[in-house]
Amino acid sequence: MDLQHIAVKLFTRDVSAFDMAALIPIFHRWIQRTALSDLMLIDVADYTHVHEGPGVMLICHEGHFAMDEGEGRLGLLYSNKRLATGDVQQRFRTAVQRTLSAAKLLEAEPELGGKLAFAANELLFRVDDRLLAPNTTETYQRLKLDMERVLVGIYGGAAVDLRHIEDPRTSFTVKATTSTSPDLETLLARLQASNP
Repeated sequence: MDLQHIAVKLFTRDVSAFDMAALIPIFHRWIQRTALSDLMLIDVADYTHVHEGPGVMLICHEGHFAMDEGEGRLGLLYSNKRLATGDVQQRFRTAVQRTLSAAKLLEAEPELGGKLAFAANELLFRVDDRLLAPNTTETYQRLKLDMERVLVGIYGGAAVDLRHIEDPRTSFTVKATTSTSPDLETLLARLQASNP
């Protein structure tokens, strides 16, 4: 299945004092320094005026990042748009890796003063391709094992609960939760180690 439009969202912890506009100069600096070496970083877009919208976006050739407020919750969303390679499991793994890598960089940004932290015990998967992956039980059954294999790898074998959010009006969406919450560096190391 040639899925290109895979998105992964990592939710933030309590960030009541966080000023989203602070991301604009940070993302511009990432572009100048090629902070995410596997992506071609292009531009920054400010959508903070949109209610529960994409907030501040970092546009890449391959996709984009957004400090997204969808689902009524703030989180870092990576949406792949093109050039995904490998089987479906590898494509999910790449989207997770890119999300975790950017989140780790954001947590370490001195300008944010530690005000932005991510809850690593919850991920949201989305496939924005209603032709190849309609939001149905059948699609969930086809993709479930690939998501589970990626999640078992990063959570060290801990039990992960997958909940398909079935709604024909929306893109295919699955929420993954676990009781363990390792730091982002640990998740990235496990993801690398579990890469076939």
